[in-house]
Amino acid sequence: MKKIGSYLSDKNVYEFHEEPLFYQSEYFNVYFQKAVEEFRNHLDLNNILVTSAQEVVYSQLSKYFKSMSKGDIDDRKRAVENYFQSCGFGKIDLQPIQAKGGYIIAENEHYAQAWLKHFGKRTEHESGVSYFTLGFLAGAVEAIFDTQPGVFTGIQLSCISKGDSECKFEIYRGLKRKINASPSFGKENTAEFNELKVNPVLHAIEDLNLDGRKSDDGLIHEFDTTLTRHYVNYFALVSIKLLMLSNKKIGGAGFKKAKEAIFKTAQDNLYFTAGKVMNSEKWSELMAVRPELGGQSHLKNVVDLQTAFGLGHWDLQGNDSKNVEIKIYNSPITNAYLKLVGNTKAAIGYYQGGVVSAIGNLMTKGFATDGDVDLNYVDKYSKDNDFQYTEKQSRMTGHDLDLINATNDY
Repeated sequence: MKKIGSYLSDKNVYEFHEEPLFYQSEYFNVYFQKAVEEFRNHLDLNNILVTSAQEVVYSQLSKYFKSMSKGDIDDRKRAVENYFQSCGFGKIDLQPIQAKGGYIIAENEHYAQAWLKHFGKRTEHESGVSYFTLGFLAGAVEAIFDTQPGVFTGIQLSCISKGDSECKFEIYRGLKRKINASPSFGKENTAEFNELKVNPVLHAIEDLNLDGRKSDDGLIHEFDTTLTRHYVNYFALVSIKLLMLSNKKIGGAGFKKAKEAIFKTAQDNLYFTAGKVMNSEKWSELMAVRPELGGQSHLKNVVDLQTAFGLGHWDLQGNDSKNVEIKIYNSPITNAYLKLVGNTKAAIGYYQGGVVSAIGNLMTKGFATDGDVDLNYVDKYSKDNDFQYTEKQSRMTGHDLDLINATNDY
């Protein structure tokens, strides 16, 4: 099976037609979305969740179709169906869609199925949960039919999270809206770093060929969870909009709540994802212990996992029983932030801070578990985390790289 997209070793990120991609688990995707939904009484969720996906997907796919030497509308539709499935988002049928719009069925859809698994069934009075897919489809239809961005909009008519057998969407032409271009690779880091000559974690992940086309349901099943090869810029756009709009509409308390949502989702996702990966039989087959690292084998593996998942180049600087310090070169999240808002007075690396604080906690509490890595496992680590992080250096505030320290020495 031919891979769609590639890992760029000079950027430490996955890429498909100038869009940076990274792997995220079902946990991060639905828990972050749930946190955003907590702002529904104050903020326009469609603007934050749906439009962000539309902006990124239109930018990517319009470039993709321009690069295709041949291909008619049906070829474009099949290409989008193939790409959607390869990323682990599920399976969609675009064949009925026309230039004026129409109905699209997703027989499997990552967000809806993950939501049902983690939170249970939505009530009939609640909306569906497939905000990302709705935006993906609107942007994809615009690119397929070569229209201007912002021409199409849509609604979700049924959702697996509500007990329906499928997710159904109506995509139609509406009032023209302003759709911004994706930040693409953003403002990249020019600081030099010593590239790892051998990253066994990256090689292990690449050798797995994580691809939803390998499964009947279009999901990436690995390490006893489902993964997605997701858009960095979707997360970046949602985060920036959430931070800025919550501050504008709610004030300081809203900004603090948004900051905590990003931090805590990243922190708990590290427990879930690293726990799933490193306690799996598959991981034992792939990695085992790296004898050259001695007692730091598990710690180095979980740091290298961030690089392997496409989050930039993560470099462990040092650690002891109370501290862990990590340099992050060319973070694709920071790159996007810098392109979207420029330098800020204060560092806003809440995602990276959540990950590093969780790594510190795992370092002292241990990576192994005698039971399943489940929500109780996540809750236990989350409640018992005394690590606080500090962004000692931040590219958002003008430094050459991101340097994050987490310590429980208080």
